[in-house]
Amino acid sequence: MTSTLIRRFHAACICAIVAVSVLASSTPAQAGEVIYQAFDERFDAVRGKLDRLAEAGFTAVQVSPVSKSIPDAVWYGRYQPIDLRVIEGPLGDESDLRDLIASAHGKGLKVLIDVVLNHMADQKWVGGTLTYPEFDANDFHYPAGDHCIGDYRNRHQVTKYWMCDQNAHLPDLDTGKQSVRDTHKRFLQKLLDLGADGFRFDATKHVEPEYWADLMRYLPNDKYYYGEVIGETLDESYAYTGMMPVTDFHLLRTMLSAFSLNGDLGWLLDPESAGGALPGRVAVNFARNHDTAMHPSFFNFGEYRDAMLANAYVISRGVGDILVYRDDANDALTKLALRFNRSMRGHDAYVRRANEVCADACDSRTSLFVERGGKGVAIINSADAWLDVARAQMPGLDAGCYQELTHGFKMRVATGGDGKKWVSGWGSASRGGLNVGPRTAFFFAKVGTDGCGF
Repeated sequence: MTSTLIRRFHAACICAIVAVSVLASSTPAQAGEVIYQAFDERFDAVRGKLDRLAEAGFTAVQVSPVSKSIPDAVWYGRYQPIDLRVIEGPLGDESDLRDLIASAHGKGLKVLIDVVLNHMADQKWVGGTLTYPEFDANDFHYPAGDHCIGDYRNRHQVTKYWMCDQNAHLPDLDTGKQSVRDTHKRFLQKLLDLGADGFRFDATKHVEPEYWADLMRYLPNDKYYYGEVIGETLDESYAYTGMMPVTDFHLLRTMLSAFSLNGDLGWLLDPESAGGALPGRVAVNFARNHDTAMHPSFFNFGEYRDAMLANAYVISRGVGDILVYRDDANDALTKLALRFNRSMRGHDAYVRRANEVCADACDSRTSLFVERGGKGVAIINSADAWLDVARAQMPGLDAGCYQELTHGFKMRVATGGDGKKWVSGWGSASRGGLNVGPRTAFFFAKVGTDGCGF
């Protein structure tokens, strides 16, 4: 989507999450996609980093829209297509895209392409006549004059009116017309023939669900597809999850509240059951994407560090498909979370209450423990102070030795005389408990069944 006005409307609708009593629950392991969003990156530049992306634990690369768009080089220009038949623009041409796909496949990575099917470029770029190489005025809703969306809770407006702001009025295609659908299918088939492994569908909720059901019947079922749905309600998102996974802005809202100054990480124990997230099987989870990164007033955390702590939560939990925004892939916490998730792939996730680990010594509002099948744990501390306690349990971990991925020191978990599993060594035999720095996360993976040598 390209409208600043639209984003500000949604940002104004972010509501504080109401504190509820949530019981943590185990989430079955999934072999979900871990997607690197190569937002507005040239195809040849992405080729140059494929080895690093594969090593980091990504399974797929998502590129920005590839079809011929407005001649302006600004990023949102890619979301204003002019000719779906032609692949060219600031990011590269058809040959560059083909080379990227071939190289990615050689590294075991999928290539997903962001596609725009809801609308075309502002008509000022085509002479103001709604005449495009494959469409004319009869192929659009309200061709005699644009009707801009004014109420995002009005489904008729959302699916039929135009998206507008002060810079662009985007003509809304009549996706109920068979000729429009056939044009889209030819476009997608061209990308599949080039080797694309799937698509991210821009502005999914701005198109009627029946269109997507028809498209899914046409597209091969061995590819990966997901939709951008900024759900005003869970029901609006669920209108599309029967066809494909969708972006989970509900979880993002919950994380924005949980990591806020007066937030409570307890809201992230089991957000799906509390109505604060979509089920993992239909969700693409993320802390930031290109829309939030480009617009400070749209679904943004108070500080960048909060966003990276949210990334640590999303990635270490490993629930649903995961999207990591371009710039964030270079963040140290994000890199470590990716490494942790890669090593824990196949192990169920369980988010544990802080009071089960260190009773009254831990603040459950700022401490969170993400376990993975008894083989690892991510400890998130969102407070400005150290999480430093002398005694701590690890009821969900196997007894044995665990190594911290950030600093390399070891944690020993041993069964005490009371039959409970305690942290009996933290870096050495001389202390147990926990010692986690402020506003950071530690990631532990099991490395042995012995006592860590101390």
